[in-house]
Amino acid sequence: MPPALCFRALDDFFDTDAVTLNRWDFEPGEEIHYHAHATQEQSYYVLEGEFSVKLGRSGEEASIAAGSGTFWIAKPAVGHGHRNVGDGEGRARRRRARGRRSRARSARIRG
Repeated sequence: MPPALCFRALDDFFDTDAVTLNRWDFEPGEEIHYHAHATQEQSYYVLEGEFSVKLGRSGEEASIAAGSGTFWIAKPAVGHGHRNVGDGEGRARRRRARGRRSRARSARIRG
């Protein structure tokens, strides 16, 4: 997570380590660089603003325009990144489901 982004954890209200839910606020031009996670699935929903989304496996990625109401999913090992291309603040909701390895590691730390 880039340090300039405003980030709000919404999953504090739930008693689970399997899913996280966050809201990210992006100033114009701020972005999450293209990357992938080996075991995590992430989904995004644009609350407001205009984003350019890069999505797909390396070498096969596509860019799409995403405005309010747009939803997309990045499965494990599928690259994703997005940038606020609008003139105003953009907001997106992110849901992250941890993979099997992450859940097992969390259980060991807690136990």
